[in-house]
Parts: sequence; C-alpha cells; structure tokens
Amino acid sequence: MQWFSWLVGGTLLAQKAAENGAGGKANGQPPTSFIGPLVPFLMLFALFYFLFLRPQQKEQQRREEMLRSLKKNDRVITTGGLIGTISQITPESKELTLRLNDNTHVKVARWAIQGLWEDARKDSGKEGGESRQK
Repeated sequence: MQWFSWLVGGTLLAQKAAENGAGGKANGQPPTSFIGPLVPFLMLFALFYFLFLRPQQKEQQRREEMLRSLKKNDRVITTGGLIGTISQITPESKELTLRLNDNTHVKVARWAIQGLWEDARKDSGKEGGESRQK
C-alpha cells in the first residue's frame, strides 16, 4: 500500500502547486495551470504500466525466446493439451512435428506450443499438491 500513499501524496502536491503556482490571481481568476490536473493521470498511467503492461511484455518475450529455442527431442505440451516429443523442426518453419507415441506423428503450429513439459510439470506440482488435499 506504499504506492497508494505515494500516489495520494503526489496528487496533493500537484493540487497545492496548482493553487500557489503559475497563472496568478489577476482579476480574481483562479490560477490556470494545465500541468496540475495531469499529474494524477500521469501517475496512474505509470502505475498501470508497471503493474500490467511491463509484466505482460516480459512474459511475451520469455515465450518468444522459448519458441525460438525449441529443438528436436524436446518434450512439449501444446495449448490443446497434447504432450509429445518434437521429431521434426526447422528454425524458419512455422510448424513442427510431434511424436505422441511410436505410431502417431502430428503436425502443429509453433505458436500452439505452450511450453516444455518438464516446466509445466514443475509449475502444476506446486499448485496441484495443495488443491488435491481433502
């Protein structure tokens, strides 16, 4: 909640600056400063950026790096839930071939790969153990 006090404190400072600062009170008019009312919006934008946009960009970069680094014999899981081993892949290709078992080979789009199967098992192991307890 420290960010909230920072946001409120900054808003109050901007209001005081608008009251005391630029524009003067000539002819009984209130001060005219366009920067004062913009400060809270700029702070909210910065907060929104660091809480939502930046983490999403980092996740997207991590996913793109994972898709670029896929290689033959990696065990992966698709967005549809298929688990298989990559049997054919080329760096410039947008699709790859998964071997699901000895007799089944499936072509899938590279973007349909959700992640490496070992990584997915580690992530679900952390959450799954607690949710299965009765």
